[in-house]
Amino acid sequence: MKLIDYLKGKVYLVTFEIFSLILLTIIFHKFHLNNMDILVVLIIIYTPILIYTVIDYYRKNKYFKFINECLNNIDKKYLIGELTIKNSIIAEENIINEILFQMTSNYNENIAKLKQDQKEYYDYINLWVHEIKLPVASMRLLLENKNFDQAKFSKNLTKIEQLIEQSLFYAKLTTVNKDYHIKEQSLLKIVKGVVANFATDLIGKGFALKITANDSEVKTDKMWLSFIITQIIANSLKYYDANKEQNLLEINILENEAKVDLIIKDNGIGILESDLNNVFIKGYVGSNGRKTEQSTGIGLYMCHVLAERLGILLKIDSKVNSYTEVTITFPKHKTTIV
Repeated sequence: MKLIDYLKGKVYLVTFEIFSLILLTIIFHKFHLNNMDILVVLIIIYTPILIYTVIDYYRKNKYFKFINECLNNIDKKYLIGELTIKNSIIAEENIINEILFQMTSNYNENIAKLKQDQKEYYDYINLWVHEIKLPVASMRLLLENKNFDQAKFSKNLTKIEQLIEQSLFYAKLTTVNKDYHIKEQSLLKIVKGVVANFATDLIGKGFALKITANDSEVKTDKMWLSFIITQIIANSLKYYDANKEQNLLEINILENEAKVDLIIKDNGIGILESDLNNVFIKGYVGSNGRKTEQSTGIGLYMCHVLAERLGILLKIDSKVNSYTEVTITFPKHKTTIV
């Protein structure tokens, strides 16, 4: 740090000292002190100030030289906060050191989070690729088979479409995305639109569909809500109980003055009580995911994140070998959160 830069930082102090010097000289002349006496008094007064200024400049110059040396000697400049001196006797240095340390810590935390997100995204892509290979391979076999099964081909095509849609929504979750259109929507219409896409699968697995709902208007984004409902129904189909005489998917809409509830219930294999509190955690597959089809543990996590952005609530209740019930709650008189 150059002396001129130091003095610029002390411009108010220097101005005050010059003003006080002039004022004292005038006062001493009023008391008829001779010039030599005035000079001696001024030297006595200002010598300690000058000494302090020199020492202060030297100390600060030494400190900033140390900081610059640290910066020049490390490749990763953001680690400067870990190299600064702790517990200095100078308050200013402690404040600067603490700021640098906090900046370094915050940067390291952000880097760690980005690396974790990158690893999770890489793991998801790996699982997604393996999962999509299954329907693709199945479709290839169907095409090579002389007795072409159109229903199975359509089922695999639907599975691929769902996986592609899931990957697109996952990509949106990892960025600051504003691709949403919040407006009043017919909840029953959205539900029926999603159910229609599962018609072949529901029939193929012998599901009885029961929709007992009066229509309700909710303020939401149709595309995002459709994705949430799609994931829930897909799980009902994935974890159905093949040993039951009748597989059932029930959908109901309940409305009161405070909220609208969309309830989707199946009579599948259910979820262990120990898994219920973890189903919305990213990458958590649970006991069902490990013993049935390959699962990414991403679907319900994405539903949870999208629900938070839409300002709606997700709740899952289940009993093993009995049922799984998902409730989507749309609070009334509440600003949508995105």
